[in-house]
Amino acid sequence: MSPSPHVFVVGRFSPLHHGHLHLLDAACRRGPTYVLSYAAPEAPGCAAAQRRQWLAAAARDRPALVAVEVRDGPRVPADDAPARVHREYCAQVIRGL
Repeated sequence: MSPSPHVFVVGRFSPLHHGHLHLLDAACRRGPTYVLSYAAPEAPGCAAAQRRQWLAAAARDRPALVAVEVRDGPRVPADDAPARVHREYCAQVIRGL
């Protein structure tokens, strides 16, 4: 399988754990990787600022992880919103990259 031109990974990453790192490693092997992290509601101890720190540390060891976007606030869809809402939100983010 040839590498993709870009890889877009979406998740809460709260908290960031070895399974997430494995996912990021697999994505980075496929091509330049962009990460979007959002959650509503935020999990205790996993606020956006903390997730930014975790993902920034993960990016230091993964040169193919070219961008990390961590979002919070009222414009972030609720975790239990319909899949269509999450797809539209992600599409908006991608258009803004």
